[in-house]
Amino acid sequence: FLPVAISLMVTFESSIMMLGLPAEIYVYGAQWWISTIGYLCAKVLSMFIMVPLIHPLKITSAYEYLLLRFNSTGVRLLGTVLGMLSYTWYMGIVLFGPAIALEAVTGFPLWGSIFIVAFVAVIYTTIGGLKAVVWTDVFQALGTMDVGSPSKVWEIASKGGRVNFFNFDPDPRVRHTFWNLFFGSLMRGLAFCFSQATIQRIGATNSRREAT
Repeated sequence: FLPVAISLMVTFESSIMMLGLPAEIYVYGAQWWISTIGYLCAKVLSMFIMVPLIHPLKITSAYEYLLLRFNSTGVRLLGTVLGMLSYTWYMGIVLFGPAIALEAVTGFPLWGSIFIVAFVAVIYTTIGGLKAVVWTDVFQALGTMDVGSPSKVWEIASKGGRVNFFNFDPDPRVRHTFWNLFFGSLMRGLAFCFSQATIQRIGATNSRREAT
């Protein structure tokens, strides 16, 4: 179950997070960490709600559940179309982000980077299926681990005025507060729990305990 767990974690560590989140924290401070509490609460809720519901069904697609739940091919088809559109837009942004970074650093053409990454992903997924996706995610996780100095990071953040962990201001116009970060990440985390990627990996485990 460990490779599946790592794969699920890396699935949501896209270029949007890798490139956008550091910039967000650099500009607006470290208060973003509160969102991890919301995500953690969402995962705990999914352990008691999502896993017992989905794992016994042994489905491979989130849209299969729609068919079982509503007994309607139309509902399943609608969910499938909306899901495909959503993931198409999402993957476009995910591919575009690192392509811009690669072009800025190496001068490699933007379209070439997007094409190569997409082509390789399609090939290994087609050949190896979910197993190939899981193990690719595992190697990706190992490759992105970096050893640094926490004290140095803290020193730089302190000098830049980015060590601001709590802001309980109820004003909705404030960009980062405890309230919008916690509840926003909680809702987003619950949405992730019902995503196609999560349901696939729940179904890939042998038991409910492993899925949990």
